[in-house]
Amino acid sequence: MQLVHVILGVRLPGPLIADDQIGRLGAVYPAQVASYQAARAGWQKATDAYSKDLPLWEAAHEKARQCTDRIAFCGQVPANVSGDFEVGDYIIAAASGAGIKAVAVKADT
Repeated sequence: MQLVHVILGVRLPGPLIADDQIGRLGAVYPAQVASYQAARAGWQKATDAYSKDLPLWEAAHEKARQCTDRIAFCGQVPANVSGDFEVGDYIIAAASGAGIKAVAVKADT
């Protein structure tokens, strides 16, 4: 015999949970809740520490960033260049007022 859920004359899918199963589930539930609460407390502690440390890290990062100039990819890439240059020159970035300009530098031979 299969027991089924019937609510207001509507048959719901799945077997009915027997009374002895409810007792076993009821015994396990408090342990699951305690485990969740412990994990949640650990997560909250880590989140609070992160929130506290983040502004300090951001300030240190910004201070270090201001000590360096902009950096770009180094390597050989195709580029369209106009002005005074020769094949084989290095194109480097240089400050130009508030902007950046490219300067051709001859390779040491």
